[in-house]
Amino acid sequence: MTMTITSSIRHIFNVIQGNESVTLSNEEKLAVLQHIFLFAQILIYTGIVIFQIFKILWVPYPFMFIR
Repeated sequence: MTMTITSSIRHIFNVIQGNESVTLSNEEKLAVLQHIFLFAQILIYTGIVIFQIFKILWVPYPFMFIR
């Protein structure tokens, strides 16, 4: 099943509006769930890493200016 980009985008909007229906097998639903959880995990871990770097960079500076 090959679709051009515009027709696939149109299909997605039709699904969102409820004009077209999508039937997914259980395996496909599981794959969608796995992708959602994977994406959430990536967001959480990148947030933690950025927060750690932010802490390391910005905690010492106020104390340097106090002295």
